[in-house]
Amino acid sequence: MDDIKIMRKSGVLIMVLFLSFSLFSQDNVNDLFKLGEKYFFQKKYPIAEQTLLKVIEQNPSHPKAYSYLGDINLFNRQYNNALKYYNLAKNLSARPGYEYFRIGQIYLELKNSEEALNSFTTAYSVDPSFKPSLYQIGYIYLIYKRNKSKTIEYWKKFINEAPDDVQYEQVKKAITMLEDSSCEIPGENSGISMEEVLMNCGAIVKPEFAETHDKGAGSENQKVNNDTEELLNDAPNGF
Repeated sequence: MDDIKIMRKSGVLIMVLFLSFSLFSQDNVNDLFKLGEKYFFQKKYPIAEQTLLKVIEQNPSHPKAYSYLGDINLFNRQYNNALKYYNLAKNLSARPGYEYFRIGQIYLELKNSEEALNSFTTAYSVDPSFKPSLYQIGYIYLIYKRNKSKTIEYWKKFINEAPDDVQYEQVKKAITMLEDSSCEIPGENSGISMEEVLMNCGAIVKPEFAETHDKGAGSENQKVNNDTEELLNDAPNGF
């Protein structure tokens, strides 16, 4: 009987120690993540990267750590690594719209318009509050597919759903110019560059960014413009 009591007490002790260790480990991961996030916003990317890598060593299911690592690699133009981390993040995230959006931006940089279009379409599908995706879809239809009606369709949807966006007036003006019957969009094989076409139409368009992670809100900021211009300043499109 005494042996049974001792075994029970030992089992309880082991369980308490296990739970204490688990809580300690989780606190440690949270502290590491906050530190990595702090370094990220201080633009200390090498040390932020090392800190976030330690986070996923201890918790391989940490979506925001993967997402920040994707951002860091995007800053460094390491597109394959960025895609790897964003794909890991989107598979773990409860709201993967941000990651799909960034993946779309990378594919634009790599001049893969089909994958970019798929990614932006998915970004909007899984998170309809992520309005910049609509702008990007319209941009691809204009620049890569030379489809004026589809461009107008998605840009109208963009301004209708994001009337407070800082780009509202600029996009509205571009739509008006594109709707003018004198603004013709020749096919890809016409030999006429899109720069020349847009100049003739009086429309100036460029791809836009969504913000990087918004530290204050603890989630993605969904403005079209990106105040941190270095994030995909390199994108094909002038990001």
